[in-house]
Amino acid sequence: MIPPTLTAMLAGYDEAALVAVANKGLHRRAQRDVEEGKAVVKSVDGDTATVDTDGDTVVMDARGPKAARCTCPAPGVCRHRLAAVLLLQTHILQTQILRTQTGGGESAAPDVAAEVAALALDTLRSWAGKAAWRGAVELLEGGATVIAEGAALVVAFPRDGPQVRILPGQGLDGLVSKVAPALRKTYHTAAVLVARRHLGVGDAVEATAAEVAVAGGIEPVDAAFLGAVTAVLGECVRVGFNLAPLSLEERLFTLSVSSRADALPRLAGLLRALSAQIRSRRARDFAFDPDRCLDLCGKGFALISALKHDDGGDPDRSSLLRGQARRDYSAAGVLRLYGSGAEAWSTASGARGVTAYFYDPTQDRWLTVALARGAGQDPWFEPRTAYSNESLWGGPTIKAVSQAQIGLTGASVSPDGRLSAGKDVRVTETRPVSADEAAGWPCCCGDWDALRRRLVERLAGGVAGPARGAEPVLLRPQRVARPFFDDLAQTLVWPVADANGQWLCLSLEHGADPGRMVKALEAIAAGWDGLVAALATVDGRVFRLRPYAVMDGATVCNLGLDPLPGGAIVRAWGGCCRT
Repeated sequence: MIPPTLTAMLAGYDEAALVAVANKGLHRRAQRDVEEGKAVVKSVDGDTATVDTDGDTVVMDARGPKAARCTCPAPGVCRHRLAAVLLLQTHILQTQILRTQTGGGESAAPDVAAEVAALALDTLRSWAGKAAWRGAVELLEGGATVIAEGAALVVAFPRDGPQVRILPGQGLDGLVSKVAPALRKTYHTAAVLVARRHLGVGDAVEATAAEVAVAGGIEPVDAAFLGAVTAVLGECVRVGFNLAPLSLEERLFTLSVSSRADALPRLAGLLRALSAQIRSRRARDFAFDPDRCLDLCGKGFALISALKHDDGGDPDRSSLLRGQARRDYSAAGVLRLYGSGAEAWSTASGARGVTAYFYDPTQDRWLTVALARGAGQDPWFEPRTAYSNESLWGGPTIKAVSQAQIGLTGASVSPDGRLSAGKDVRVTETRPVSADEAAGWPCCCGDWDALRRRLVERLAGGVAGPARGAEPVLLRPQRVARPFFDDLAQTLVWPVADANGQWLCLSLEHGADPGRMVKALEAIAAGWDGLVAALATVDGRVFRLRPYAVMDGATVCNLGLDPLPGGAIVRAWGGCCRT
Protein backbone atom coordinates (compact mmCIF):
# COMPACT_ATOMS: atom_id res chain seq x y z
CA MET A 1 0.00 0.00 0.00
CA ILE A 2 1.29 3.45 -0.92
CA PRO A 3 1.69 5.67 2.21
CA PRO A 4 -0.33 8.94 2.47
CA THR A 5 2.76 11.15 2.12
CA LEU A 6 3.66 9.58 -1.22
CA THR A 7 0.01 9.65 -2.30
CA ALA A 8 -0.19 13.38 -1.59
CA MET A 9 2.99 14.05 -3.58
CA LEU A 10 1.93 11.94 -6.55
CA ALA A 11 -1.47 13.67 -6.75
CA GLY A 12 0.17 16.84 -8.02
CA TYR A 13 2.21 15.23 -10.80
CA ASP A 14 -0.10 15.14 -13.79
CA GLU A 15 1.22 14.86 -17.34
CA ALA A 16 1.97 18.58 -17.63
CA ALA A 17 3.97 18.58 -14.40
CA LEU A 18 6.02 15.55 -15.47
CA VAL A 19 6.74 17.17 -18.84
CA ALA A 20 7.83 20.32 -16.99
CA VAL A 21 10.40 18.45 -14.88
CA ALA A 22 11.66 16.45 -17.88
CA ASN A 23 10.30 16.62 -21.45
CA LYS A 24 7.61 15.08 -23.65
CA GLY A 25 9.93 12.49 -25.15
CA LEU A 26 10.97 11.06 -21.80
CA HIS A 27 7.36 11.10 -20.64
CA ARG A 28 6.25 9.03 -23.65
CA ARG A 29 9.09 6.53 -23.12
CA ALA A 30 8.19 6.21 -19.44
CA GLN A 31 4.55 5.54 -20.36
CA ARG A 32 5.64 2.76 -22.73
CA ASP A 33 7.84 1.23 -20.03
CA VAL A 34 4.85 1.07 -17.67
CA GLU A 35 2.49 -0.25 -20.36
CA GLU A 36 4.99 -2.95 -21.37
CA GLY A 37 5.44 -4.09 -17.76
CA LYS A 38 9.06 -2.94 -17.47
CA ALA A 39 8.35 -1.11 -14.19
CA VAL A 40 7.68 -3.05 -10.97
CA VAL A 41 7.24 -1.87 -7.38
CA LYS A 42 9.99 -3.65 -5.49
CA SER A 43 9.18 -2.46 -1.98
CA VAL A 44 7.50 0.24 0.10
CA ASP A 45 9.29 1.01 3.35
CA GLY A 46 7.74 3.78 5.44
CA ASP A 47 7.52 6.88 3.24
CA THR A 48 9.91 5.51 0.61
CA ALA A 49 9.08 3.40 -2.44
CA THR A 50 11.60 1.42 -4.49
CA VAL A 51 10.77 0.73 -8.14
CA ASP A 52 12.70 -1.39 -10.64
CA THR A 53 12.42 0.07 -14.15
CA ASP A 54 14.02 -1.55 -17.20
CA GLY A 55 17.09 -2.72 -15.29
CA ASP A 56 17.56 0.36 -13.10
CA THR A 57 16.31 1.08 -9.60
CA VAL A 58 14.54 4.25 -8.45
CA VAL A 59 14.17 5.20 -4.78
CA MET A 60 11.53 7.88 -4.26
CA ASP A 61 10.07 9.58 -1.20
CA ALA A 62 7.62 12.43 -0.60
CA ARG A 63 10.04 14.97 -2.11
CA GLY A 64 9.08 13.77 -5.58
CA PRO A 65 10.91 12.81 -8.78
CA LYS A 66 13.34 15.73 -8.69
CA ALA A 67 14.83 14.47 -5.41
CA ALA A 68 14.54 10.75 -6.24
CA ARG A 69 17.63 8.55 -6.72
CA CYS A 70 18.20 6.38 -9.79
CA THR A 71 21.02 3.97 -10.59
CA CYS A 72 21.23 5.16 -14.21
CA PRO A 73 23.94 7.74 -15.11
CA ALA A 74 21.52 10.23 -16.74
CA PRO A 75 21.62 13.75 -15.27
CA GLY A 76 18.40 15.35 -14.07
CA VAL A 77 15.02 13.62 -14.10
CA CYS A 78 15.33 10.47 -16.23
CA ARG A 79 12.63 8.26 -17.77
CA HIS A 80 13.06 5.74 -14.95
CA ARG A 81 11.97 8.31 -12.37
CA LEU A 82 8.99 9.28 -14.53
CA ALA A 83 8.05 5.63 -14.93
CA ALA A 84 8.22 5.19 -11.15
CA VAL A 85 5.78 8.10 -10.70
CA LEU A 86 3.39 6.72 -13.33
CA LEU A 87 3.50 3.21 -11.85
CA LEU A 88 2.89 4.41 -8.29
CA GLN A 89 -0.01 6.57 -9.53
CA THR A 90 -1.52 3.47 -11.16
CA HIS A 91 -1.31 1.59 -7.86
CA ILE A 92 -2.96 4.50 -6.03
CA LEU A 93 -5.77 4.63 -8.59
CA GLN A 94 -6.39 0.90 -8.21
CA THR A 95 -6.46 1.25 -4.42
CA GLN A 96 -8.95 4.13 -4.62
CA ILE A 97 -11.22 2.12 -6.94
CA LEU A 98 -11.12 -0.80 -4.51
CA ARG A 99 -11.97 1.47 -1.58
CA THR A 100 -14.90 2.94 -3.47
CA GLN A 101 -16.23 -0.53 -4.27
CA THR A 102 -15.90 -1.66 -0.66
CA GLY A 103 -17.39 1.55 0.75
CA GLY A 104 -14.16 2.94 2.20
CA GLY A 105 -13.48 6.68 2.27
CA GLU A 106 -10.78 8.49 0.36
CA SER A 107 -8.03 10.40 2.11
CA ALA A 108 -8.19 14.17 1.68
CA ALA A 109 -5.80 15.53 -0.93
CA PRO A 110 -3.60 18.51 -0.01
CA ASP A 111 -5.07 21.91 -0.88
CA VAL A 112 -2.39 23.83 -2.78
CA ALA A 113 -4.29 27.12 -2.47
CA ALA A 114 -4.41 26.78 1.31
CA GLU A 115 -0.71 25.92 1.39
CA VAL A 116 0.23 28.99 -0.66
CA ALA A 117 -1.96 31.29 1.44
CA ALA A 118 -0.56 29.91 4.70
CA LEU A 119 3.08 30.29 3.66
CA ALA A 120 4.89 32.92 5.73
CA LEU A 121 6.25 35.76 3.61
CA ASP A 122 9.50 35.79 5.59
CA THR A 123 9.95 32.10 4.77
CA LEU A 124 9.54 32.83 1.07
CA ARG A 125 11.95 35.77 1.24
CA SER A 126 14.56 33.70 3.08
CA TRP A 127 14.22 30.83 0.60
CA ALA A 128 14.57 33.15 -2.40
CA GLY A 129 17.60 35.10 -1.29
CA LYS A 130 18.26 38.78 -1.84
CA ALA A 131 18.83 38.81 -5.60
CA ALA A 132 15.98 36.45 -6.50
CA TRP A 133 13.59 38.34 -4.22
CA ARG A 134 14.36 41.64 -5.91
CA GLY A 135 13.86 40.13 -9.35
CA ALA A 136 10.63 38.47 -8.21
CA VAL A 137 9.20 41.79 -7.05
CA GLU A 138 9.99 43.26 -10.47
CA LEU A 139 8.21 40.34 -12.16
CA LEU A 140 5.26 40.68 -9.79
CA GLU A 141 4.62 44.23 -10.99
CA GLY A 142 4.44 42.93 -14.56
CA GLY A 143 1.58 40.63 -13.60
CA ALA A 144 0.81 37.04 -14.52
CA THR A 145 -2.17 34.73 -14.95
CA VAL A 146 -3.11 32.11 -12.35
CA ILE A 147 -5.03 29.01 -13.47
CA ALA A 148 -6.11 26.00 -11.41
CA GLU A 149 -5.24 22.80 -13.29
CA GLY A 150 -6.16 19.65 -11.42
CA ALA A 151 -4.51 19.73 -8.02
CA ALA A 152 -1.94 22.35 -9.05
CA LEU A 153 -1.86 26.12 -9.55
CA VAL A 154 -0.27 27.23 -12.82
CA VAL A 155 1.22 30.74 -13.02
CA ALA A 156 1.77 31.94 -16.60
CA PHE A 157 3.93 35.03 -17.10
CA PRO A 158 3.05 37.44 -19.94
CA ARG A 159 4.74 37.97 -23.32
CA ASP A 160 5.46 34.28 -23.89
CA GLY A 161 7.04 34.01 -20.47
CA PRO A 162 7.43 30.67 -18.66
CA GLN A 163 4.80 28.72 -16.77
CA VAL A 164 5.44 27.74 -13.16
CA ARG A 165 3.43 24.93 -11.56
CA ILE A 166 2.82 25.02 -7.81
CA LEU A 167 2.19 21.44 -6.71
CA PRO A 168 0.35 20.38 -3.53
CA GLY A 169 2.44 19.11 -0.67
CA GLN A 170 5.77 19.82 -2.38
CA GLY A 171 6.77 23.09 -0.76
CA LEU A 172 8.94 25.71 -2.40
CA ASP A 173 11.56 23.23 -3.61
CA GLY A 174 8.83 21.30 -5.40
CA LEU A 175 7.83 24.05 -7.85
CA VAL A 176 8.39 22.95 -11.44
CA SER A 177 8.98 24.91 -14.64
CA LYS A 178 11.16 25.10 -17.73
CA VAL A 179 12.97 28.20 -16.47
CA ALA A 180 16.75 28.15 -16.83
CA PRO A 181 18.57 27.34 -13.56
CA ALA A 182 20.05 30.84 -13.27
CA LEU A 183 16.59 32.43 -13.21
CA ARG A 184 14.59 29.61 -11.62
CA LYS A 185 14.39 30.96 -8.07
CA THR A 186 13.46 34.41 -9.34
CA TYR A 187 10.52 33.14 -11.39
CA HIS A 188 9.44 30.59 -8.80
CA THR A 189 9.38 33.25 -6.08
CA ALA A 190 7.43 35.58 -8.35
CA ALA A 191 4.97 32.77 -9.12
CA VAL A 192 4.23 32.26 -5.42
CA LEU A 193 3.77 36.01 -4.91
CA VAL A 194 1.42 36.19 -7.90
CA ALA A 195 -0.56 33.21 -6.60
CA ARG A 196 -0.85 34.79 -3.14
CA ARG A 197 -2.11 38.03 -4.67
CA HIS A 198 -4.59 36.03 -6.76
CA LEU A 199 -5.84 34.32 -3.58
CA GLY A 200 -6.35 37.67 -1.88
CA VAL A 201 -3.38 37.53 0.49
CA GLY A 202 -2.39 41.16 1.12
CA ASP A 203 1.41 40.97 1.12
CA ALA A 204 3.30 44.19 1.79
CA VAL A 205 6.00 43.32 -0.72
CA GLU A 206 9.03 45.55 -0.97
CA ALA A 207 12.15 45.24 -3.04
CA THR A 208 15.45 45.12 -1.21
CA ALA A 209 17.10 47.41 -3.75
CA ALA A 210 18.64 50.73 -2.75
CA GLU A 211 15.52 52.61 -1.75
CA VAL A 212 17.05 55.31 0.36
CA ALA A 213 20.37 57.10 0.25
CA VAL A 214 23.16 55.54 2.26
CA ALA A 215 23.54 57.50 5.49
CA GLY A 216 26.54 59.77 5.45
CA GLY A 217 27.08 59.89 1.68
CA ILE A 218 26.86 58.10 -1.65
CA GLU A 219 27.64 54.40 -1.70
CA PRO A 220 30.73 53.71 -3.84
CA VAL A 221 30.23 51.97 -7.17
CA ASP A 222 31.51 48.41 -7.58
CA ALA A 223 34.10 48.68 -10.37
CA ALA A 224 34.10 44.93 -10.98
CA PHE A 225 30.33 44.99 -11.49
CA LEU A 226 30.63 47.83 -14.01
CA GLY A 227 33.28 45.81 -15.82
CA ALA A 228 30.98 42.79 -16.02
CA VAL A 229 28.14 44.95 -17.37
CA THR A 230 30.47 46.53 -19.94
CA ALA A 231 31.45 43.07 -21.16
CA VAL A 232 27.86 41.88 -21.54
CA LEU A 233 26.87 45.11 -23.34
CA GLY A 234 29.71 44.49 -25.78
CA GLU A 235 28.37 40.99 -26.37
CA CYS A 236 24.93 42.50 -27.04
CA VAL A 237 26.39 44.65 -29.79
CA ARG A 238 28.27 41.69 -31.29
CA VAL A 239 25.60 38.98 -31.25
CA GLY A 240 22.41 40.42 -29.76
CA PHE A 241 21.01 41.70 -33.05
CA ASN A 242 21.41 38.42 -34.97
CA LEU A 243 21.87 35.34 -32.76
CA ALA A 244 20.31 36.73 -29.55
CA PRO A 245 21.37 33.66 -27.52
CA LEU A 246 19.44 32.61 -24.44
CA SER A 247 22.62 32.77 -22.37
CA LEU A 248 22.95 36.49 -23.17
CA GLU A 249 19.38 37.19 -22.06
CA GLU A 250 20.00 35.29 -18.82
CA ARG A 251 23.27 37.12 -18.10
CA LEU A 252 21.59 40.49 -18.58
CA PHE A 253 18.73 39.59 -16.26
CA THR A 254 21.02 38.01 -13.66
CA LEU A 255 23.20 41.12 -13.54
CA SER A 256 20.10 43.31 -13.19
CA VAL A 257 18.96 41.51 -10.03
CA SER A 258 22.36 40.78 -8.51
CA SER A 259 23.20 42.21 -5.10
CA ARG A 260 25.81 44.46 -6.71
CA ALA A 261 23.03 46.23 -8.61
CA ASP A 262 21.42 47.32 -5.32
CA ALA A 263 22.89 50.81 -5.47
CA LEU A 264 22.32 51.25 -9.22
CA PRO A 265 18.58 50.85 -9.91
CA ARG A 266 18.81 52.97 -13.08
CA LEU A 267 21.42 50.67 -14.64
CA ALA A 268 19.51 47.61 -13.39
CA GLY A 269 16.34 48.78 -15.13
CA LEU A 270 18.26 49.34 -18.36
CA LEU A 271 19.66 45.79 -18.22
CA ARG A 272 16.18 44.32 -17.71
CA ALA A 273 14.84 46.28 -20.68
CA LEU A 274 17.73 45.05 -22.81
CA SER A 275 17.14 41.47 -21.66
CA ALA A 276 13.52 41.75 -22.84
CA GLN A 277 14.69 43.06 -26.23
CA ILE A 278 17.08 40.11 -26.65
CA ARG A 279 14.23 37.71 -25.84
CA SER A 280 12.01 39.41 -28.44
CA ARG A 281 14.75 39.13 -31.07
CA ARG A 282 15.32 35.44 -30.40
CA ALA A 283 11.57 34.78 -30.57
CA ARG A 284 11.35 36.80 -33.82
CA ASP A 285 8.73 38.93 -32.12
CA PHE A 286 7.26 41.71 -34.25
CA ALA A 287 7.72 44.02 -31.24
CA PHE A 288 11.53 43.78 -31.42
CA ASP A 289 12.94 47.25 -32.07
CA PRO A 290 16.59 47.25 -33.23
CA ASP A 291 16.79 51.03 -32.82
CA ARG A 292 15.68 50.79 -29.20
CA CYS A 293 18.03 47.88 -28.59
CA LEU A 294 20.99 49.86 -29.94
CA ASP A 295 19.84 52.91 -27.99
CA LEU A 296 19.80 50.89 -24.76
CA CYS A 297 23.32 49.62 -25.44
CA GLY A 298 24.57 53.13 -26.12
CA LYS A 299 22.91 54.53 -23.01
CA GLY A 300 24.37 51.68 -20.99
CA PHE A 301 27.93 52.40 -22.13
CA ALA A 302 27.47 56.14 -21.50
CA LEU A 303 25.98 55.57 -18.05
CA ILE A 304 28.81 53.23 -17.04
CA SER A 305 31.39 55.78 -18.19
CA ALA A 306 29.68 58.50 -16.16
CA LEU A 307 29.49 56.26 -13.08
CA LYS A 308 33.19 55.41 -13.33
CA HIS A 309 34.12 59.10 -13.37
CA ASP A 310 31.67 60.17 -10.67
CA ASP A 311 33.53 61.14 -7.52
CA GLY A 312 30.41 61.87 -5.48
CA GLY A 313 31.22 65.57 -5.24
CA ASP A 314 27.77 66.50 -6.54
CA PRO A 315 25.24 64.42 -4.56
CA ASP A 316 22.33 65.41 -6.80
CA ARG A 317 24.16 64.32 -9.96
CA SER A 318 25.32 61.10 -8.29
CA SER A 319 21.75 60.34 -7.26
CA LEU A 320 20.52 60.87 -10.84
CA LEU A 321 23.22 58.58 -12.22
CA ARG A 322 22.38 55.82 -9.77
CA GLY A 323 18.62 56.18 -10.05
CA GLN A 324 15.84 55.61 -7.58
CA ALA A 325 14.29 52.26 -6.69
CA ARG A 326 11.00 53.63 -5.41
CA ARG A 327 8.88 56.73 -5.97
CA ASP A 328 9.18 59.41 -3.27
CA TYR A 329 6.49 62.03 -2.68
CA SER A 330 6.99 65.48 -1.21
CA ALA A 331 4.35 67.89 0.11
CA ALA A 332 3.23 70.35 -2.56
CA GLY A 333 1.22 72.84 -0.50
CA VAL A 334 -1.68 74.52 -2.29
CA LEU A 335 -1.91 73.80 -6.02
CA ARG A 336 -4.00 75.43 -8.73
CA LEU A 337 -4.24 73.03 -11.65
CA TYR A 338 -6.07 72.87 -14.95
CA GLY A 339 -7.65 69.56 -15.91
CA SER A 340 -6.71 68.69 -19.47
CA GLY A 341 -8.38 65.36 -20.12
CA ALA A 342 -8.15 61.72 -19.11
CA GLU A 343 -7.70 58.32 -20.70
CA ALA A 344 -8.32 54.69 -19.84
CA TRP A 345 -5.49 52.24 -20.38
CA SER A 346 -4.45 48.63 -19.93
CA THR A 347 -1.25 46.64 -20.29
CA ALA A 348 -0.51 43.24 -21.77
CA SER A 349 0.12 41.86 -18.27
CA GLY A 350 -3.42 42.72 -17.12
CA ALA A 351 -2.87 45.99 -15.23
CA ARG A 352 -5.47 48.64 -16.06
CA GLY A 353 -6.64 52.04 -14.93
CA VAL A 354 -7.68 55.56 -15.83
CA THR A 355 -5.32 58.56 -15.67
CA ALA A 356 -6.18 62.27 -15.49
CA TYR A 357 -3.77 64.96 -16.73
CA PHE A 358 -3.35 68.39 -15.11
CA TYR A 359 -1.28 71.36 -16.17
CA ASP A 360 0.38 73.89 -13.87
CA PRO A 361 1.08 76.95 -16.09
CA THR A 362 3.03 78.76 -13.35
CA GLN A 363 5.77 76.09 -13.47
CA ASP A 364 5.14 74.74 -16.99
CA ARG A 365 4.75 71.19 -15.70
CA TRP A 366 2.29 68.34 -16.09
CA LEU A 367 0.92 66.34 -13.17
CA THR A 368 -1.12 63.15 -13.23
CA VAL A 369 -3.29 61.07 -10.95
CA ALA A 370 -4.58 57.58 -11.61
CA LEU A 371 -7.06 55.03 -10.36
CA ALA A 372 -5.52 51.68 -11.25
CA ARG A 373 -5.30 48.00 -10.39
CA GLY A 374 -2.44 45.60 -10.93
CA ALA A 375 -2.71 42.35 -12.85
CA GLY A 376 -4.99 39.93 -11.00
CA GLN A 377 -6.20 42.56 -8.52
CA ASP A 378 -9.88 43.47 -8.04
CA PRO A 379 -11.44 41.69 -11.05
CA TRP A 380 -14.53 43.91 -10.78
CA PHE A 381 -12.56 47.12 -11.38
CA GLU A 382 -13.37 48.61 -14.81
CA PRO A 383 -11.51 51.82 -15.80
CA ARG A 384 -14.40 53.38 -17.73
CA THR A 385 -16.78 52.83 -14.84
CA ALA A 386 -14.24 54.19 -12.35
CA TYR A 387 -13.82 57.26 -14.57
CA SER A 388 -17.45 58.25 -14.10
CA ASN A 389 -18.36 56.79 -10.72
CA GLU A 390 -15.40 56.29 -8.39
CA SER A 391 -14.61 59.04 -5.90
CA LEU A 392 -11.23 60.76 -5.86
CA TRP A 393 -9.81 63.15 -3.26
CA GLY A 394 -12.81 62.97 -0.99
CA GLY A 395 -15.61 63.53 -3.46
CA PRO A 396 -15.24 64.37 -7.18
CA THR A 397 -14.70 61.78 -9.88
CA ILE A 398 -11.81 61.68 -12.34
CA LYS A 399 -14.29 62.76 -15.01
CA ALA A 400 -15.11 65.92 -13.06
CA VAL A 401 -11.57 66.98 -12.17
CA SER A 402 -10.10 66.17 -15.61
CA GLN A 403 -12.43 68.76 -17.17
CA ALA A 404 -12.07 71.57 -14.63
CA GLN A 405 -9.77 74.11 -13.07
CA ILE A 406 -9.22 72.96 -9.49
CA GLY A 407 -7.61 74.06 -6.25
CA LEU A 408 -5.87 71.26 -4.37
CA THR A 409 -4.68 71.12 -0.76
CA GLY A 410 -2.82 68.42 1.13
CA ALA A 411 -1.40 66.82 -2.02
CA SER A 412 2.07 65.36 -2.45
CA VAL A 413 3.95 65.18 -5.75
CA SER A 414 6.63 62.73 -6.92
CA PRO A 415 9.62 63.88 -9.01
CA ASP A 416 8.01 62.42 -12.13
CA GLY A 417 4.79 64.39 -11.63
CA ARG A 418 2.52 61.86 -9.92
CA LEU A 419 -0.07 63.32 -7.55
CA SER A 420 -0.89 61.33 -4.44
CA ALA A 421 -4.45 60.10 -4.11
CA GLY A 422 -4.40 60.05 -0.31
CA LYS A 423 -7.43 60.55 1.90
CA ASP A 424 -6.11 63.89 3.22
CA VAL A 425 -6.11 65.55 -0.22
CA ARG A 426 -9.03 67.90 -0.85
CA VAL A 427 -10.38 69.76 -3.87
CA THR A 428 -11.23 73.29 -2.72
CA GLU A 429 -12.85 74.63 -5.89
CA THR A 430 -13.74 73.65 -9.44
CA ARG A 431 -14.33 75.90 -12.41
CA PRO A 432 -14.59 75.19 -16.14
CA VAL A 433 -11.38 75.17 -18.18
CA SER A 434 -11.29 77.78 -20.95
CA ALA A 435 -9.75 76.67 -24.25
CA ASP A 436 -8.98 80.32 -25.05
CA GLU A 437 -6.94 80.60 -21.84
CA ALA A 438 -5.24 77.27 -22.50
CA ALA A 439 -4.15 78.48 -25.94
CA GLY A 440 -1.74 80.86 -24.21
CA TRP A 441 -0.02 78.23 -22.09
CA PRO A 442 3.65 77.36 -22.81
CA CYS A 443 2.62 73.74 -23.49
CA CYS A 444 0.23 74.76 -26.31
CA CYS A 445 1.80 74.65 -29.78
CA GLY A 446 0.37 75.89 -33.06
CA ASP A 447 3.69 75.50 -34.89
CA TRP A 448 4.96 71.96 -35.36
CA ASP A 449 8.61 73.11 -35.48
CA ALA A 450 8.19 74.64 -32.02
CA LEU A 451 6.48 71.42 -30.91
CA ARG A 452 9.46 69.38 -32.09
CA ARG A 453 11.90 71.58 -30.16
CA ARG A 454 9.81 71.26 -27.00
CA LEU A 455 9.64 67.48 -27.24
CA VAL A 456 13.38 67.19 -27.82
CA GLU A 457 13.95 69.26 -24.68
CA ARG A 458 11.43 67.32 -22.59
CA LEU A 459 11.86 63.73 -23.82
CA ALA A 460 15.46 63.38 -25.03
CA GLY A 461 17.01 62.88 -21.59
CA GLY A 462 20.73 62.39 -21.08
CA VAL A 463 23.35 60.64 -18.98
CA ALA A 464 22.81 63.03 -16.07
CA GLY A 465 19.10 62.20 -16.01
CA PRO A 466 16.89 59.55 -17.62
CA ALA A 467 14.43 60.53 -20.32
CA ARG A 468 10.77 60.89 -19.40
CA GLY A 469 8.53 58.20 -20.75
CA ALA A 470 5.83 60.56 -22.03
CA GLU A 471 4.96 64.25 -22.21
CA PRO A 472 1.44 65.65 -22.66
CA VAL A 473 1.09 68.58 -25.07
CA LEU A 474 -1.73 70.79 -26.32
CA LEU A 475 -1.97 71.25 -30.09
CA ARG A 476 -3.77 74.06 -31.88
CA PRO A 477 -4.24 72.86 -35.47
CA GLN A 478 -5.45 75.18 -38.21
CA ARG A 479 -6.85 72.34 -40.29
CA VAL A 480 -7.89 68.77 -39.58
CA ALA A 481 -8.50 65.95 -42.04
CA ARG A 482 -10.65 62.85 -41.92
CA PRO A 483 -9.02 60.06 -39.88
CA PHE A 484 -8.12 56.82 -41.61
CA PHE A 485 -7.05 53.36 -40.54
CA ASP A 486 -3.50 52.14 -41.27
CA ASP A 487 -3.96 48.40 -41.86
CA LEU A 488 -0.25 47.59 -41.63
CA ALA A 489 0.42 49.41 -38.36
CA GLN A 490 -3.07 48.66 -36.97
CA THR A 491 -3.31 52.33 -36.02
CA LEU A 492 -5.88 55.07 -36.45
CA VAL A 493 -4.23 58.09 -38.08
CA TRP A 494 -5.61 61.62 -37.72
CA PRO A 495 -3.84 64.29 -39.84
CA VAL A 496 -3.72 67.84 -38.46
CA ALA A 497 -1.96 70.89 -39.96
CA ASP A 498 -0.37 73.98 -38.38
CA ALA A 499 -0.49 77.59 -39.58
CA ASN A 500 2.48 76.96 -41.89
CA GLY A 501 0.74 74.12 -43.69
CA GLN A 502 2.84 71.37 -42.11
CA TRP A 503 0.89 68.18 -41.53
CA LEU A 504 1.27 66.05 -38.42
CA CYS A 505 -0.17 62.55 -38.06
CA LEU A 506 -1.65 61.81 -34.66
CA SER A 507 -1.92 58.10 -34.04
CA LEU A 508 -4.04 55.85 -31.88
CA GLU A 509 -3.41 52.15 -31.46
CA HIS A 510 -6.23 49.90 -32.58
CA GLY A 511 -7.47 49.55 -29.04
CA ALA A 512 -10.50 48.65 -26.98
CA ASP A 513 -13.09 50.96 -28.58
CA PRO A 514 -11.89 52.11 -32.03
CA GLY A 515 -15.41 52.74 -33.30
CA ARG A 516 -16.12 55.38 -30.67
CA MET A 517 -12.72 56.99 -31.27
CA VAL A 518 -13.24 57.22 -35.03
CA LYS A 519 -16.68 58.75 -34.54
CA ALA A 520 -15.28 61.30 -32.11
CA LEU A 521 -12.58 62.38 -34.54
CA GLU A 522 -14.83 62.38 -37.59
CA ALA A 523 -17.34 64.55 -35.72
CA ILE A 524 -14.89 67.46 -35.54
CA ALA A 525 -15.77 70.00 -38.21
CA ALA A 526 -13.34 71.04 -40.93
CA GLY A 527 -13.38 74.63 -39.66
CA TRP A 528 -13.01 73.68 -36.01
CA ASP A 529 -10.75 75.97 -33.93
CA GLY A 530 -10.21 74.01 -30.73
CA LEU A 531 -7.29 72.31 -28.99
CA VAL A 532 -6.13 68.70 -29.05
CA ALA A 533 -4.56 67.17 -25.92
CA ALA A 534 -2.06 64.49 -26.93
CA LEU A 535 0.49 62.28 -25.20
CA ALA A 536 3.92 62.35 -26.87
CA THR A 537 6.34 59.42 -26.63
CA VAL A 538 9.59 58.47 -28.33
CA ASP A 539 9.13 55.70 -30.89
CA GLY A 540 12.51 54.76 -32.33
CA ARG A 541 13.75 57.83 -34.20
CA VAL A 542 10.48 59.76 -34.18
CA PHE A 543 7.96 61.20 -31.75
CA ARG A 544 4.57 59.56 -31.65
CA LEU A 545 1.61 61.68 -30.56
CA ARG A 546 -1.56 60.01 -29.33
CA PRO A 547 -4.61 62.28 -28.81
CA TYR A 548 -6.76 61.58 -25.77
CA ALA A 549 -8.98 64.70 -25.50
CA VAL A 550 -10.21 67.75 -27.41
CA MET A 551 -11.04 71.17 -25.94
CA ASP A 552 -13.37 73.84 -27.29
CA GLY A 553 -14.75 76.81 -25.41
CA ALA A 554 -15.43 75.57 -21.89
CA THR A 555 -15.81 71.93 -22.97
CA VAL A 556 -13.29 69.10 -22.56
CA CYS A 557 -14.20 65.87 -24.36
CA ASN A 558 -12.17 62.80 -23.43
CA LEU A 559 -12.03 60.70 -26.58
CA GLY A 560 -13.28 57.17 -26.03
CA LEU A 561 -14.68 58.02 -22.58
CA ASP A 562 -17.23 60.81 -23.01
CA PRO A 563 -20.31 60.91 -25.23
CA LEU A 564 -19.95 63.46 -28.01
CA PRO A 565 -21.14 66.85 -26.77
CA GLY A 566 -23.18 69.34 -28.72
CA GLY A 567 -22.01 72.79 -29.78
CA ALA A 568 -18.98 73.82 -31.75
CA ILE A 569 -17.07 70.54 -31.40
CA VAL A 570 -19.64 68.44 -33.22
CA ARG A 571 -20.70 68.55 -36.83
CA ALA A 572 -21.15 65.00 -38.01
CA TRP A 573 -19.76 64.36 -41.47
CA GLY A 574 -21.84 61.28 -42.21
CA GLY A 575 -20.48 58.33 -44.13
CA CYS A 576 -19.18 55.14 -42.67
CA CYS A 577 -16.55 54.77 -39.96
CA ARG A 578 -13.79 52.33 -40.75
CA THR A 579 -12.98 50.14 -37.77
